[in-house]
Formats: sequence, C-alpha cells, structure tokens
Amino acid sequence: MELSQQTVAVLNVMAFESYVQNLQLEQLFRTLNAPNPEFTYKGSQYFTAEEAEKRDKIILDYLEKMG
Repeated sequence: MELSQQTVAVLNVMAFESYVQNLQLEQLFRTLNAPNPEFTYKGSQYFTAEEAEKRDKIILDYLEKMG
C-alpha cells in the first residue's frame, strides 16, 4: 500500500517533532565541535516560548511543503 504525500508529510512532521523534543543541544554542539558548547547551549535557552513556537512553525511548515 502506497502512502499519500500528505500522510508522508504528517509522518515527517511527527518524526521531526519527536526529534526536537528529544534533542540534546549541548551534546549536539559538542559533537559538532562548536566553540564553547556550554555557552552556545545556554544562549539557545533564551528563546521565549512564543519565539520557539514561531521558529517551530516555520520549520514544520517548510517540512510539510517539502513533503
């Protein structure tokens, strides 16, 4: 059975949401050899909930369009 593009898009969004929820940013920054990963991580925590929601909506909208 073949999945529709919309179903695939929804599954991609769900997978991305799960990935973001489980993401360990400080470890990611270390893995990427980012300069001063602790500071980079702490700086990323200054997003307000509203800013994070806007950012997530932009990313999810983009992924949905990509299908």
